[in-house]
Amino acid sequence: MAVQDPMIANFRKTPRLVQNQSSHEAPSSQALSARAEAPATVGFDLAQIGTIAADLATALTAAEWERLKSSNDVARLMRFAAHFPGYYGELARQRAFGLEQEQREYSNWLWAEETGTLEAYLRYLEAWPNGRHSEAARRRADSLRRPSQSGAPLSGRRDDLSLDGVLARTEYDISRHRLPDLAQASTGRPLSFRDIPEAPEMVVVPSGTFLMGGSDEDARSFELPVRRVTIPSKFAVSRYAVTFDEWSNAVKAGVLKYEPADAGWGRGRRPVINVSWHDARLYVAWLSQATGYVYRLLSEAEWEYCCRAGTTSAYATGAEIDESAARFSIEEWGSAKCTLEVGSHPANAFGLFDMHGNVAEWVEDDWIASYGEAGVDGAPVKSDRPQGKIVRGGGWPDLMPSLRSASRNRLNPTTRNNSTGFRVARALPGAG
Repeated sequence: MAVQDPMIANFRKTPRLVQNQSSHEAPSSQALSARAEAPATVGFDLAQIGTIAADLATALTAAEWERLKSSNDVARLMRFAAHFPGYYGELARQRAFGLEQEQREYSNWLWAEETGTLEAYLRYLEAWPNGRHSEAARRRADSLRRPSQSGAPLSGRRDDLSLDGVLARTEYDISRHRLPDLAQASTGRPLSFRDIPEAPEMVVVPSGTFLMGGSDEDARSFELPVRRVTIPSKFAVSRYAVTFDEWSNAVKAGVLKYEPADAGWGRGRRPVINVSWHDARLYVAWLSQATGYVYRLLSEAEWEYCCRAGTTSAYATGAEIDESAARFSIEEWGSAKCTLEVGSHPANAFGLFDMHGNVAEWVEDDWIASYGEAGVDGAPVKSDRPQGKIVRGGGWPDLMPSLRSASRNRLNPTTRNNSTGFRVARALPGAG
């Protein structure tokens, strides 16, 4: 049975505020005299006042829904649903769910198109057999089957064709994204440098295009919609999160006065903690002054690009991540107890360490609740009404889902805690 609009239902039961509306005759002089002599009375009781107030609230909610019902902002719709439970809240919830499904399907379609293999299209069709792009996916799959009429088995692992919660598991071949001069023939590692002995070691990261956002089962509304983002120029990124030793170099230079506490875990090569977004900005300002080059925080898009390092899976390691690849809490939040020295786990394909876990990392951007408001050029997002700054990567106290490449969180820019640090970026002269 269809849900009835409460505006109609309430109209039928609202008490009349004006009496004797069935008569259009003017009142007699006797009636006017009697009314003047009678004490003033209210024409309705407290129960009627409550009903009127409820009707007014419904009318205001209906007016707000009229303004919102065409919105594609999932986060805003869900806030409306939370604040206005009932008929209009349910409408908002249903629209938000539909938009999330559309965005998730579109992100899976983008992944299939980008991957371009038979397996990718089959996995899209398994997830979305009646999706918006299902006919196109079937055509692509049919065209890819034709050269293999011999009955040869499909290439790839069988578990790549399953949908155990993660659609886009297959990784890109990162070598096709690298610029020719970035791989050192002797080591196979990306080119790295250090501008001055006191500065962090920097790794050159190539330009490229990637799919930004969450397409796995743990994706949240503020990680959507998935979109294709281009990092237009190669740039340099610190191989590790900034350490206590590196922070102390700025203090010794007399520029920074603040020495963050280490929570009793030790300093040295552990990532610096108890630093705010403002503290991180002061550090990169010192680094720029000390080296003569422009250092800065990464944009959120640059950070995810560096974390993924050419992968499209939930983690750079694949569908899951474990203790051999990152520092995080497994049994319960905080169970990991503390940070580890930087570089305690293997680097990713860009030569960057600890992009997952150990400490969450400040980036330059203001928080926005949906990527629908974000650009696609890799630049940091600035808001007219900032609601915090973004941290990425998850830290030692966090559980595995918070370490996903697409996972994002926000903090007040003045926050200092024992699980958040940062890494730095630097422009490269002549990069384009």
